Amino acid sequence: MTKDEAEVSNFEAIVSAINKSQGIIEFNMDGTIITSNDNFLDIIGYSLAEVQGKHHRMFCEESYSKSLEYKAFWEKLNRGEFDSGEYKRIGKNGREVYIQATYNPIYDLNGKLTKVIKIATDITKQKLMNAEFEGKIDAIDKSLGTIEFNMDGTIITSNDNFLNILGYSLEEVQGKHHRIFCEESYSKSPEYKAFWEKLNRGEFDSGEYKRIGKNGREVYIQATYNPIYDLNGKLTKVIKIATDITKQKLMNAEFEGKIDAIDKSQGTIEFNMDGTVITANDNFLNILGYSLAEVQGKHHKVFCEESFVNSQEYKEFWEKLNRGEYNSGEYKRIGKSGRETYIQATYNPIFDLNGKPIKILKIAADVTEQKRRERESAKQAALIMEMSTPIMRLWDNLLLLPIVGLVDSKRVQLIMETALQKIVDYQAKVLILDIQGVPAVDSAVANHLIKVTKATKLMGCTCIVTGISPEIAQALVNLGIDLGNILTQSTLKDGVETSLKNMGVQLKEMKNN
Repeated sequence: MTKDEAEVSNFEAIVSAINKSQGIIEFNMDGTIITSNDNFLDIIGYSLAEVQGKHHRMFCEESYSKSLEYKAFWEKLNRGEFDSGEYKRIGKNGREVYIQATYNPIYDLNGKLTKVIKIATDITKQKLMNAEFEGKIDAIDKSLGTIEFNMDGTIITSNDNFLNILGYSLEEVQGKHHRIFCEESYSKSPEYKAFWEKLNRGEFDSGEYKRIGKNGREVYIQATYNPIYDLNGKLTKVIKIATDITKQKLMNAEFEGKIDAIDKSQGTIEFNMDGTVITANDNFLNILGYSLAEVQGKHHKVFCEESFVNSQEYKEFWEKLNRGEYNSGEYKRIGKSGRETYIQATYNPIFDLNGKPIKILKIAADVTEQKRRERESAKQAALIMEMSTPIMRLWDNLLLLPIVGLVDSKRVQLIMETALQKIVDYQAKVLILDIQGVPAVDSAVANHLIKVTKATKLMGCTCIVTGISPEIAQALVNLGIDLGNILTQSTLKDGVETSLKNMGVQLKEMKNN
């Protein structure tokens, strides 16, 4: 084989290899298609018969094929200059295709341009993937803070979002080390050293981080540190993507502080929506006398009287909570060994992010001792009230009720109840109501006395009111109050004599010799 023959054979082998691996299409210098191999036709989706003799513009968007740019493109090729790059082309049925290609002008033996051979690779999939990546990166860049570091921790660049979080400008941080965002104690710690060693091994790091912004301002971020590799698998930089959670963090700290304060000072217990106990703090357990193990998983009804548990009221209580409505008040509960306990409490439905109630938090204070004192006070008050309305039996059927002090609706009710009960007990026919000890009589007091006399009359007992002073008589007249058929006497003595006379008893005065 001659040298020339060897060169021709080599060229043919090269062309054959290109033809097998690349898309090839040939154009006349006016842009009309001469021929194409199957690889190129597969890229565009046409058959050879559908493109042969057609102009190259059939692969282009109409706006581009009519542009000056497209005219200049063919003028360039007709000057014998090649063109290469990425091109957007239109395949069959309007399908967008992206190719990496070279347009190569071909000369004949006389140096005259005869045709253009285009060698192309389909990069549509790669192009669409890159577009998706670019879209995602653009979205991240618009919504999140990003910053890039060299593998030694020095800052390459940062977007505005990240700079705004920390309060710096790009000029203030570029070329500085990441440690400018950290507390000095942390940046000098083994933990910080291990953090960068981890990134330099190509391992990512994510979590919540406390960082220091400009002028020492504390900042909290949710972030990921992502090691980036080059095409040779070598680590080249670290990209950090961050969200500012400072406001959320401070709010959570405030909530935690409040919850901690409540937990230290109040009894708290949590229930599932079906009423079963999830957990309880020591304060609550001490109020009822149980351990956590004794109540966990049990139903709320273990703290209630059986009659209440079986009532409609108890059913409605849990229905209300399951509607997300809170309940508050004073509750009687049963502790360990049946001990009665009184609590001031709120039952608070807790909602998930979708607004659905997921559990009940009960916050309670023990008011058992306070309740006991209230009962004692009520007993004492009742005793004092009873002592303030003493009824004396003067004769078989004659009762005396002296009233001392102010008279209000509550006291007159007690007077009435006491008087009526004693009338029944002693079968009394006359009740003397002595008001000499009442400091003043107004319309309210007068009406109360009228009610008492009417009630005794209904019991078949005559009521005589005594002790009406001239001042009280004048006050009643000025008030326009008519005592009606009520029998009155100015003094207690007169009232007793009248009562005995009505009963047929005559008193005689005894003289000493």
